[in-house]
Amino acid sequence: AIMAKCLPNYTLMHTGVREGAHRAGVTLALHNTIGGANASCRINTIPAECSGYLVASQLPPTKHTDSLVVIGVYMPCDEQYKQLKANLRTHVTHMLHKEFPQSTVIIMGDFNARLLPLDHDNESKAKLTADDKRHQAWVKQNNLKLLGQSRPHTWHRSGLEHDGTPFHQSSRIDDIFIRGPIPEHKEP
Repeated sequence: AIMAKCLPNYTLMHTGVREGAHRAGVTLALHNTIGGANASCRINTIPAECSGYLVASQLPPTKHTDSLVVIGVYMPCDEQYKQLKANLRTHVTHMLHKEFPQSTVIIMGDFNARLLPLDHDNESKAKLTADDKRHQAWVKQNNLKLLGQSRPHTWHRSGLEHDGTPFHQSSRIDDIFIRGPIPEHKEP
């Protein structure tokens, strides 16, 4: 209710889950001018195992644009969520290829994975992890294009080492991707 009051010209979509001390949630706030003030946003059904981690909306085509699908995602970082992350990637891939092959799709969120080694400020941690490589392969498999040339680091942590030496870490784990309509395959 507070967000709706703060953002009166937006259509808000939210999904969330709480598992013990762990909370997850994704919110999309789409300005009404994107699809017109009275345009209907179709909120897509998300499988139960992805609830709280994925939200998607389809904006209807206009006389100037094709259908636009906006997907918000949160991928937890803990290893215990490996299967959930696989389910999320599988479902988004299904959405891209089966539900919305002729739509422009924007996928954004916290992927908790780095796309490039330089997405970490610490050279000793610049080597991509197995999860980073899975993310990279998924982006390539789905022909997703990264939006933005200059991507700031989106995660920061500062503190003190055990010996009292201050440290600061940062990395780039949040991204926005776009994928245009998949060309229709025509038989010769």
